[in-house]
Amino acid sequence: GKHRFDMSNQAKARFVARHSPDNYPYVSLIINNLRGKDTDVWKVVKTITVPEVQFVPSNDMLKGDFLIAKYFSRVESELGLYGSDAFTATEIDSWLRFARKDLLAVKSLEELTPLIDDMNWHMRLRTFFSGYSITLADVALWVVLSESTYWNSLLASNRSASYKNLVRWFTYLSAHPAFAKVQELLHPKKVAVKGTDEAALEELEGLTPNTQVCTRFPPEPSGFLHIGHGKAAFLNDYYAKKYKGKLIIRFDDTNPKKEKEEFEEAILHDLKCMEIEFDPKAISYTSDYFDLILQKATDMITAGLAYCDCSSSADMAEQRKALQPSPYRDTSVEENLKWWALMQTGSEEGAKWSLRAKIDYKSLNGTMRDPVIYRVISDITHNRTGDKFKVYPIYNFSCPIVDSIENVTHALRSNEYHDSEVQYAWFLQNIPGLKFRGVRIKDFSRLRFTFTVMSKRKLQWFVDTGRVAGWDDPRFPTIQGLLRRGLTIEALRKFILSVGDSKKLTNMDILKVWALNKQMIDKKIARHTCIKSDNKVLVTLTGIDANESVQLPRHRQNPDLGQKTVIRSNKIYLEQEDAVQLAVNDEVTLMNWGNTIITEIIKNEDGVVTEMKAKLHLEGDFKKTKFKLTWIAAESDVKVNLYEFGTLLTKDLGKDDDFKDFVNEESQAITSAVGEASIRDLKKGQSIQFERVGYFILDEITEDGTYNFFNIPDGHSNNVFLSNKIATKKVDRSEAKKEESK
Repeated sequence: GKHRFDMSNQAKARFVARHSPDNYPYVSLIINNLRGKDTDVWKVVKTITVPEVQFVPSNDMLKGDFLIAKYFSRVESELGLYGSDAFTATEIDSWLRFARKDLLAVKSLEELTPLIDDMNWHMRLRTFFSGYSITLADVALWVVLSESTYWNSLLASNRSASYKNLVRWFTYLSAHPAFAKVQELLHPKKVAVKGTDEAALEELEGLTPNTQVCTRFPPEPSGFLHIGHGKAAFLNDYYAKKYKGKLIIRFDDTNPKKEKEEFEEAILHDLKCMEIEFDPKAISYTSDYFDLILQKATDMITAGLAYCDCSSSADMAEQRKALQPSPYRDTSVEENLKWWALMQTGSEEGAKWSLRAKIDYKSLNGTMRDPVIYRVISDITHNRTGDKFKVYPIYNFSCPIVDSIENVTHALRSNEYHDSEVQYAWFLQNIPGLKFRGVRIKDFSRLRFTFTVMSKRKLQWFVDTGRVAGWDDPRFPTIQGLLRRGLTIEALRKFILSVGDSKKLTNMDILKVWALNKQMIDKKIARHTCIKSDNKVLVTLTGIDANESVQLPRHRQNPDLGQKTVIRSNKIYLEQEDAVQLAVNDEVTLMNWGNTIITEIIKNEDGVVTEMKAKLHLEGDFKKTKFKLTWIAAESDVKVNLYEFGTLLTKDLGKDDDFKDFVNEESQAITSAVGEASIRDLKKGQSIQFERVGYFILDEITEDGTYNFFNIPDGHSNNVFLSNKIATKKVDRSEAKKEESK
């Protein structure tokens, strides 16, 4: 990028353009589309990391999408892509710096908000960001926003209305042919495989005609599975089935301080709910191999590949940080075996020691700096081995050993552990006596969602402090919490496989999961009616002498759901919100009945409607009425509670944020209602739609006959239809906490 170019000569020059499979030059592609140039000149090359253009025969080179796009914008100045005057060109440069340094650096919705506020204000009287036609500034800003999960989440929600100027500009460009072509690369259509929408899932590497594929899912029994674990489970299950191999469920029970049998049972229940196929008799535990792993550690010491160390944790951390050897690194095998034996007694003196692998204390990869592989835990009884062992292996040491023993061919795991892959390979190749050393590691990105707690430690804190009802609380991202809130396994699996095994880490809005869920359930669930109890309005109807029971379809577009009984009466309830909009002589439509004309409205001194009278006008045309109202017969006595939930956090946490500073203490609201009689036919766990309210799942029927329903998000908004008690404002309470400390 430091070369000076003769633009007139370079415009005519031949060049070679290259980019990597994972790094498309989106800005440059759009600029060339606007120039009417062929974008097929770009070649995909795996050995480079950033897009580059090399000119022939000069060998001058430009690297980076923005820099290359600048060049292509300038070679045909008459198009105005870099402006038509010095001021516009300078303004374009300013927006390019903004796109690269500010927009690209955004790591949360909160960080994005002030930036798009400024952009929206700038566009209030403009069609384009600079000048009077599309320029490089528009292209760069559009690309960065298109790649932003936060912007895409905002576009899909009601919050987009606050940015109408920016949305207008973005929508206009998205429809432009030059941008639409690149949009297909930015958001490719998913590939349909076996009847489900799956992303381009890569083939497993290292396969031969004789390979018997074996994957494993090794959860630690220290909590319920959450949606992130679900991704790992689904991918392991997918590949095992794809290659007609097998999936091993293995409990990593190497830390008795964290593990509980109830969590093992919960995890197995989760896997069954997720329809993960495994042989219950073939479930394994790392503890099944404790004797063998212990022997391997002893063999490591004997081979000079491990040593005992009684440095404090602080001293050990300092040594590793400074790339300095432990003072115990070169002790003799005999001394190490003596201390190793002392560790195994679990004594107070033995507990001061740990066993470390002797790899490379100077390595630039921190996982290779003589990691601890065994520690003493003597004050807790293990669920399965009792008090037999006083030392327990670290997962990173035990895992390659057990993978080798169980003939695992492919270890799938999230790329947050990418650095430790070298360590895994070292153990696999250097631990004495392992028969199978051909395990392949396959990385995939872990799931991250905005305003969502995924850490087991943090989830445990919410449970321990009583802020949630348990690990299956509907506000939790656990499998049980999500199912309890109405997510279907079909939608969960489809979402996971649509994300695929990409290594690109993105922060997604969990509303995407719920939007997919809505597509799955909308045509499959019955419609019912309820009226909020608060200030419900009694309406006396004329034109009906006695109660009528009629059979109506549970879903007008799905006759397979059958019929429900609806009672029509001369006394019905309407919602207060509907009643206050009506006037005498208004003709309205009672849904699933017909038209009626309002004859009298009675209000109290506060303007609240307390009673109404109306006469049926069933021959009226429902197409001509403004209001279509839900109602129920006044004699309906089905008590209903409608639960709604907000996020557990008031902020999308940054790297240095303490989650306890941003706990949403008002994340649940309950609205009392009265439901139609046919609700009594529902069973626990059944999902329905309350018409004009939203989707709900029946969580329980209490002893007094109250039906408790949980709101199922539809993926388009925060779904706070019924109550304003849920905290939706993103409040930063850290400053308040500081003042309280003072």
